[in-house]
Amino acid sequence: MEKAKSNNLELDNYFDCCPICHARGCPVRIGYYFRYALELSSQFFEKIPIVRFKCRRKGNPKIKAVTFSLLPDSLIPYHRYTIDTCIAVIIILLSLSMEKALQHVYNCIFDEELNTSERTILRLYNLFSQSCIKLKNFYSSNRNKAPPDFYNYNKNQILKYMQTFQSEGIGTGAKTLAVFYYQSEGAYIKNARFLFGTASQFRLDR
Repeated sequence: MEKAKSNNLELDNYFDCCPICHARGCPVRIGYYFRYALELSSQFFEKIPIVRFKCRRKGNPKIKAVTFSLLPDSLIPYHRYTIDTCIAVIIILLSLSMEKALQHVYNCIFDEELNTSERTILRLYNLFSQSCIKLKNFYSSNRNKAPPDFYNYNKNQILKYMQTFQSEGIGTGAKTLAVFYYQSEGAYIKNARFLFGTASQFRLDR
């Protein structure tokens, strides 16, 4: 938290390339805000400071966004559930009925204020389904990186793949796969989309 507040934050300052307009020396750090995050496996629910930057439009922006935020790699845009929590919920959902899945998730959380509902679970399931489509499209265009016959994987197989994915220097699991996907698609230099969720700038007219 203190690093997020500090002017000496040890993070990429995007000096070489602005994610929005691609100009050199464009973005400036304008502060931070807090995001709630739920990690089901360790049962924590806390506020995480998110660093915020402003694009000064020095280049030729193709999107209307002026500001952007630097999310930790465990978070999903506009979701309080982390990537690992999303996967944990999907594991429960694919093995249990909706009613039992809701009860199981609720028992893990112990917090009525979270208002875990069927709508929340379905939203996470839809998020997972979209990620499956993104992965299949990615590997159909990058066959040299694809597991054998990945395009024919069902959701249970993709779920297992996400859980066991490994990348040297990054780690293991779905969060690691999300980083690998983002970097493979060009990261912020190419304004790459996320594997899990959609950032606001991708909802704007180009």
